[in-house]
Amino acid sequence: MRVVVTILFLCFCNYSSLTASRSAKGRVIGLFHPDQVARFRDTVEAIPEISIEKLDFQTSVATIAYSEKLLYQGDLKKTRESIDRMLRGESMGMFEFLPCVDEGTKNWKEVLVPIAGLDCMACSYAAYLAVCKIEGVCRATADFGTGKLKVWILEDKVSLQRLHEELVKRRIPTDYSLNYETLVPRQDLSVVRVSSEGNHQDGRAANLIDGDSQSIWQSQFTELRADLPHEIVLDLGKSRRVKAVHYLPRQDPSNVGLLAKTEFHISEDKAKFPVGPQARILFGSLKSPQAALFDAPKKGRYLLIRILGEINRKPDVSIAELGVEELP
Repeated sequence: MRVVVTILFLCFCNYSSLTASRSAKGRVIGLFHPDQVARFRDTVEAIPEISIEKLDFQTSVATIAYSEKLLYQGDLKKTRESIDRMLRGESMGMFEFLPCVDEGTKNWKEVLVPIAGLDCMACSYAAYLAVCKIEGVCRATADFGTGKLKVWILEDKVSLQRLHEELVKRRIPTDYSLNYETLVPRQDLSVVRVSSEGNHQDGRAANLIDGDSQSIWQSQFTELRADLPHEIVLDLGKSRRVKAVHYLPRQDPSNVGLLAKTEFHISEDKAKFPVGPQARILFGSLKSPQAALFDAPKKGRYLLIRILGEINRKPDVSIAELGVEELP
């Protein structure tokens, strides 16, 4: 009796081992929205050779069971590639099955990128595809309900700047904005002068403080093209202790005109400013808001912004919004 039990136990172990060996764990490309879960399940059900053992939308990881003919003599890589081909074929390219990212979830950083015009499933899918396969991206979702692209990244492998660059390549506009709740109310600000402005409404100086992230001020770039440096003078409405100046780059897909080296001067006289800058910064090629901090608050009613460089070393510059942060 003991021998029979032992034999049955060994058979059971061999069967369990074989069953366990016929499953593959991988990252599912295409799970960018909760509605995609049902679509993925329907896709798998249409393929006789595979089935879902486990699916986690929160990590985009699935465990797929497969038939014996996909064993490929124990080569799991070939098996995963075969599952991937079948999923892509059945879903017309929407779903893919790739190796998992090795690092655990504790190393992931969640970043949010607001996308302009993210109002349908197709737009969400396009934004998702722009970033989902970048090395260092562990997972991404795109929700037209919130208008945001959510990306989990490994910071030592990929940066927010890289995500923005890929969106620019796909001509997908972002929709960041300045938080005027923490800044001087834009209604208190006015433009005193600019060294040049676009010779049409889309590039006018008033766009600097209109509260619309999709409009821009830009230097004159047709006919008599304005060269660097470019200057902007803002009236802050009254004398204030300025702590920082916030800059929102243009939000359309273009990266032309993004600020680089920039200086800031504060004065009580709109016609006379200190010779030396009271703050300076080298802005990066991000689409998200950036801030130039003063070493110590500087008091004055007028702010002079001198733009000395453009990110692509071109003479043309542009700005979506400017904001001023004061110390109470």
